[in-house]
Amino acid sequence: RVQISYHMDTDYSGGVSIAMARLQGIIEEVLDKAHAYLIAHKIEVAAVGVTSFWHSCVGVAPGHLSAVTPLYSWADTRPAPYALELAKLYDTESMHQRTGCMPHPSYYPARLLWLRDTQPDLFRNVATWVSPCDFLFSRWFGSKKPLTSVSMASGTGLMNQQSCKWDTEILTALALTEDHLPEIVLSGYESSMGLVSEYATRWSCLKDVPFLPAIGDGACGNIGSGGTDPTRFCINLGTSGAMRAVCRDEDIHEIPAGLWRYRVDAKRPLLGGAFSDGGNVYAWLAKTFLLPEWEELELQLEKMEPGTHGITFLPFLAGERSPNWNPNAKAALIGMNLDTTPLEITQAVLEAVAVRFTIVYERLKSTFPQVKEIVASGGALGKSPAWAQMFADALGEPLSLMEEAEATSRGAALLAMESVGMINSPDALPAKLGKTYTPNPKATQIYADLRHAQETLYAKILSSD
Repeated sequence: RVQISYHMDTDYSGGVSIAMARLQGIIEEVLDKAHAYLIAHKIEVAAVGVTSFWHSCVGVAPGHLSAVTPLYSWADTRPAPYALELAKLYDTESMHQRTGCMPHPSYYPARLLWLRDTQPDLFRNVATWVSPCDFLFSRWFGSKKPLTSVSMASGTGLMNQQSCKWDTEILTALALTEDHLPEIVLSGYESSMGLVSEYATRWSCLKDVPFLPAIGDGACGNIGSGGTDPTRFCINLGTSGAMRAVCRDEDIHEIPAGLWRYRVDAKRPLLGGAFSDGGNVYAWLAKTFLLPEWEELELQLEKMEPGTHGITFLPFLAGERSPNWNPNAKAALIGMNLDTTPLEITQAVLEAVAVRFTIVYERLKSTFPQVKEIVASGGALGKSPAWAQMFADALGEPLSLMEEAEATSRGAALLAMESVGMINSPDALPAKLGKTYTPNPKATQIYADLRHAQETLYAKILSSD
């Protein structure tokens, strides 16, 4: 496995971005190292599966080979006022049901309005708005027009979830046309083959191998976790968090309030909710408070009774997505006194994140009552048994952890194998599960009380937004 860590650029205005040239260099360095491994071990490649983070975009110049803007992350909150303006001007419920997305700074509509208003010269220089992988494919394969998968398009807030085409109503509202966006590959399995000469020389053993258009990271996470139908809900807790279920179009009559609808491909919708605060709260706690070393912290957390600290925390350090999609939401912490310890604050923060997942779970379960199990992936829960137990207790359901650490990469590989006929479906290679955490009924009731306290605090300080 080849992995390179990097950080996006952030600022106090809420900006989260990265120069596309820098990101391209990192990705291509990963491919260089992977290619060297393939050559050294004489491994033949049948197909390349690709996954990319949803919702982020970069503006490219005519010809599609150079970036005009940085890559703007979904976590960039600067478009927040424009999300509020969208909600005032347009039928939010109609937009939600058509596109699967709420007005929110994490999606394209608010971001493009913000850029057009605040950086008009830059905006005018952009020919097409694409995902990072769409841009890279144009460079690697010399495409005349950028292509994108149904999956990546489904997370923009601009695609009609029924037709799997760009939504004309929202494009008209934004004064955009389909020419400003990549062409959607409807089948989900069309591939790019034949690297341009520079990359054919650089990655010789991949030059005639099909590269599958990128699939959204959340969709791949579900597939990699064995969540191929609504009987298995999948949680991912990395930097952020989400809970999702793969289903069929006929399974969704209406998108529940507060949830989103994206796609694995044209045949497999994905229903779920997302949270901007996930594993990043652990990093914030470690940076902010004097905490014990990891192993000692885990031991102390495991000994603590839930909810005895008297603290209520709203976990919106990185803003709010599900269920209220409030672009102005900020974190809040109340209930402390002179005896409150950093350990108690840590417990309260981790519990609060787990409690938010119960909201999405209930709404998903109302649509898919046939659910039988919940499976979790992502480094945050795998590294913290105490936190995993909190999730099981809050949900009131057993929680099984994936044995494979990289469920998202596994999902991309399975979808690539399916697309070239190596397997009939991802179910042909079942996901291996590790430890299962069983809920404590007494603790589940305490978490219900914590949720009530959380909702009461939210109503007092955020509902007016």
